[in-house]
Amino acid sequence: MVASDGAEYPNRGEYVEFDKPSRIVFTEPYTGITATITFAVVGDKTEVTIHQVGVPERFLGSEAGFAATFDKLEALLDRWIDG
Repeated sequence: MVASDGAEYPNRGEYVEFDKPSRIVFTEPYTGITATITFAVVGDKTEVTIHQVGVPERFLGSEAGFAATFDKLEALLDRWIDG
């Protein structure tokens, strides 16, 4: 993850739940963060909801990390669709 001030925070996630196509849960052991991402069909689009617990105060308000996560998720979903 790269913070808005340019600081880099390498992270490593561990998937603990994967319920295709509606839910992904992962933890980040170093920080203690657990994130639950749910996907819901809304018309012809997909609504993505993210709920995090255990977020250290220094990471609050950091959108850059999830922006990178969404880029990687998009690439993964493209592979699923194409593959």
